[in-house]
Amino acid sequence: MSALRHIDVHHHILPDFYLAEARAAGLGTYAETPWPDWSPDRMLAMLDEQRIAAAVVSMPPPGVCFVGTDRVPAFARPLPMTDVDATLDELAYVLDVLGLDGVALYSNVEGRYLGHPDFEPVFAELDRRGALAYLHPAVPPVDPAPEAALPSWCGEFVFDTTRALADLVLSGRLARSPGLRLIVAHAGGTAPYIINRLTNAWRELPGAAQAAPEPPPAYLARLYYDTASCGAGHGLRLLRDLVGTERILVGSDFPFVPAHSVATLERNLADPRFLGVTADALRANALRLLPRFAGADVARLNRSTSTFPDPVLAT
Repeated sequence: MSALRHIDVHHHILPDFYLAEARAAGLGTYAETPWPDWSPDRMLAMLDEQRIAAAVVSMPPPGVCFVGTDRVPAFARPLPMTDVDATLDELAYVLDVLGLDGVALYSNVEGRYLGHPDFEPVFAELDRRGALAYLHPAVPPVDPAPEAALPSWCGEFVFDTTRALADLVLSGRLARSPGLRLIVAHAGGTAPYIINRLTNAWRELPGAAQAAPEPPPAYLARLYYDTASCGAGHGLRLLRDLVGTERILVGSDFPFVPAHSVATLERNLADPRFLGVTADALRANALRLLPRFAGADVARLNRSTSTFPDPVLAT
């Protein structure tokens, strides 16, 4: 078998105990779609098939992380952003006690986006630490929900990522948080496509240019973006033209994105003509953020086991 190489920064796990709790809470679907089948064995098989050396795992709300294995390192624990004091306590626990690589943020918190003044203490601490954070979309709590033919994963997720990025820029949040290292899911949503509109908003909205002294492309170019759900490449090429290839990371969104779509992405990334960048360069991008994964290769992995340590539930 050829050497494993990719580092997958957007990878979900759905253990039985989590699904049982979700269904007991009335969450029979996720983003209007049945929960996908998931097991450790199925996950490891997909990693092998797509030449993924390490998966950086996270979960849908309320979130969980596993502390341990070489192949599936713990990364991000979701922060309870509805309570700022609890969030600061959790941030210290996650990074200082558990020793995880980063924290997870959702695009909105009960309808408030991340530039909201309520979150100033949280971002000040993330900035002070130079913390690594992962931004994943969430459906905004609109009641009644708009009638649409598309499920949330098809449209609303990428739209809410775009709202979150626009708010982070135009509120001045990113200008005030230069130390924050932020990975954005799904190639930044539709932000690369509407960058001219965002720039016009920055020029015209009262206070925006004062809060964010540089135009939006300058702030978006400081962030990192994964390739999840972008296997055909159209959105990725817009992103590349906006931020360059050094800010692009491999992400699969497994198991919500089916294995055949992940295979299309891997096949395209193997061709340097797809984005004008090699798979090795994309791996190097991830290693700049996650240097401890440098040893993740086929020679070092114990591939004979599918067991995990005890879970740590996020609250």
